[in-house]
Amino acid sequence: MELRSKYDALQVELEGEVREHARDVNAKEKMQRELDELRELLETKVSEETRRREVERSRELELANLRRDYDSTHQELVQLRKSALEQERQLELEKDVVKREYNSLERSHKSLLDRERTAQSQLTKLQEQLPSLEQTVRSLTKELSTAKSQSNDTAMELAEVTKDKEVGHSSRF
Repeated sequence: MELRSKYDALQVELEGEVREHARDVNAKEKMQRELDELRELLETKVSEETRRREVERSRELELANLRRDYDSTHQELVQLRKSALEQERQLELEKDVVKREYNSLERSHKSLLDRERTAQSQLTKLQEQLPSLEQTVRSLTKELSTAKSQSNDTAMELAEVTKDKEVGHSSRF
């Protein structure tokens, strides 16, 4: 009996130790699972942190590129504005020159129109006077012709008189 009681005590102790060992194994497995979960969670966190850092680095690079592009575009805009202002000034000067030339041409045109009107008026007056002048020319031509004829007649009479005088003067001597 004593052996039996020792055996039972050892059996109880062994069962206790087996149970304790099973609890330890279960606790160890549970701890291992928790440790695996923690490692996985840590890897996920590290991965997320790495991704977050990569995203942050990418965002910083993108911002730097955008700032550089902005600066470049801003400089181009400043140059374009300067160029546009210079072109605007040049166009204003050209516009002023063209305006002065236009005004000068307009004055010249008006002067030429006035001169044309005056010349046209004079031409009209001359055309109106032309029939009268032609009549006067015909009349004067007729008078000239008559005067020439009379002059010829007078010259012939004078020649006859002179001839008669010479003949009469020669017959006296």
